Amino acid sequence: MTERTDLELAERIRLLEERSSPGGRPVRARRRHPATASRILLVGVSVASFFAVITGFGLRQNSASTAVAPVPATGAVPVAAAPTVATPAPTSATPAPTSIAPAPQPPPAQSTTRGS
Repeated sequence: MTERTDLELAERIRLLEERSSPGGRPVRARRRHPATASRILLVGVSVASFFAVITGFGLRQNSASTAVAPVPATGAVPVAAAPTVATPAPTSATPAPTSIAPAPQPPPAQSTTRGS
């Protein structure tokens, strides 16, 4: 076997100390993962599409709840209708008669056995 001399060991220790010291060899920057950029792009696109769908639902719901009169094709400006006068509420304690009919009842169930 080959025995190492003290000079070889001293040189090896010096090299190891240089590598581990902060002022030694310059530290290489970490290499980025190749798919990082595409993942960031996909996250951005998915978040943007999510907000677009939510905004679409919000606009759809708001447009359904507000009634807007269509503008005639003649270019005439529509005139607002006159306000209606509310009728006073009845002052008696008895409720007003209703004209709602009771719900129809289903026909009675028939027997499915024959000849008995």
